[in-house]
Amino acid sequence: MIASQTPFRQQDLIDVLSANGDDIRLIGRDLNGFDTRMFIAMHRPGEYVAQGREFHLLELCLSGEQSGVNRYEDLCTPASCTYRPGTLFYQPTDMPGNLRMDGTCTNLSVMISRDAMERAKRKVFKGDPDCVDLLAYNEVYLPEVKERLHALYVEHLRPTAASRLGHDLLVQELCTALLQACPSGEKRQNSKDRVLTRRELTRSIDVLEHEVACGRGLDYVAEQVGLSTFHFARAFKLTTGQSPHQYLIERRLAHVKQALICSERPLIDIALSCGFSSQAHMTTAFRRHTSITPMKFRKLLKSA
Repeated sequence: MIASQTPFRQQDLIDVLSANGDDIRLIGRDLNGFDTRMFIAMHRPGEYVAQGREFHLLELCLSGEQSGVNRYEDLCTPASCTYRPGTLFYQPTDMPGNLRMDGTCTNLSVMISRDAMERAKRKVFKGDPDCVDLLAYNEVYLPEVKERLHALYVEHLRPTAASRLGHDLLVQELCTALLQACPSGEKRQNSKDRVLTRRELTRSIDVLEHEVACGRGLDYVAEQVGLSTFHFARAFKLTTGQSPHQYLIERRLAHVKQALICSERPLIDIALSCGFSSQAHMTTAFRRHTSITPMKFRKLLKSA
């Protein structure tokens, strides 16, 4: 059990995770004066106590799997929490309690200032930021949130090219997406077209994760979900905002990032083990996704 400080500041979270043995890699250190701070964390099993944070926390699971229970002081029952590839976890400010997790995973995390979220709430809720109480959630897939988190991540990777205006705009877009996904916020209207059920989506993600290094094709994935190839591809895109192929490339790139973080293996070995046909193929996809090459990514992590 690791006790936290009061109030629980951004650096407190970094210190608590590091004390538990988690490997923390800060992204864009010279953006610390901005509304967000980002890091990649390789989490180990642990139990944490927080006295209420002065920031909002959003995490995206890149690889691995963890499961556990959140217990908050203002809730009579605990809430389960599962990290699997593609899962987004959001926890708003001022929620004292504790978290116990088992398993290991690597997450991309962003800490968002209270002020940034308040500005977004005034916009989304028509000038009345106090009209709702934000709730924590743990979702398999939220494409709008994930897309904006990725855009902010790319901005943090290249802090010398970041401007205050550009950064603030990306933060506001991310906060707006979080508010609209929140159980107490403004929800999107569901499409009338066929979308995947939670069971089908979970099964799809499990099969696609296995296919990162296998490559048996879309027909095989659709068969495992129990749909025709056409209907599966259409329903998957309506549900996630991505085609199965786009999702698979994204998952392969997540494995590439994991390998770059954890090892000094040659790039060609990483490319082939992550399902790419060549190092050039991997480099092209990686640059399109992050705006930098795998080698530059590795150097940035070493200098952090």
